[in-house]
Amino acid sequence: MMKRRIGAITPDKIEDFMNLYKVFRNSPYYEAWTDQMIQDEYNDLLVDGHVCGYYLDDVCVGLITFRPMRLKDLHPVHYEHPEKVAYLADITVLQEHRGKGIGTCLMRYSFEVLRREGFEKLYMKTLEIGKSMSYGIAIKLGFKLLEGVTSVDKMERLIKERNEEDIKIYLEKEL
Repeated sequence: MMKRRIGAITPDKIEDFMNLYKVFRNSPYYEAWTDQMIQDEYNDLLVDGHVCGYYLDDVCVGLITFRPMRLKDLHPVHYEHPEKVAYLADITVLQEHRGKGIGTCLMRYSFEVLRREGFEKLYMKTLEIGKSMSYGIAIKLGFKLLEGVTSVDKMERLIKERNEEDIKIYLEKEL
């Protein structure tokens, strides 16, 4: 029987983060993340956030990252107490392990950690409805769509046919 656990992806396990983060190079994203960009993202998240993996035995098959909301975040909603708001930055599961509850488990884990740390609200942004793998999980777990709140993210793409700009929607959850 496989041993399942969620744990921090520590610097000695950065390869786990690298392998999971490369999923954003694939459909539907086709984002041009270089290895150096991925390492920089990992280091940035470690400053004040959490980088956690879902492990089957010793193999990392899922990833979630979350951190406190930063004042430099360009969140289009004003929060009265931004110090009590956290940001779910990334969640992904390797293709062959999707549909098995791993994403749900990772999100629930983030809720527990953030509640213990005193956060009251969690927000995330994702691709437009129908284009996101995480949207369905988030709604199932109590996130609410912030109607009319969007932003445009621009990212270099690996294929010319994929538009550089994504319209992102925002969801939030009371913890």
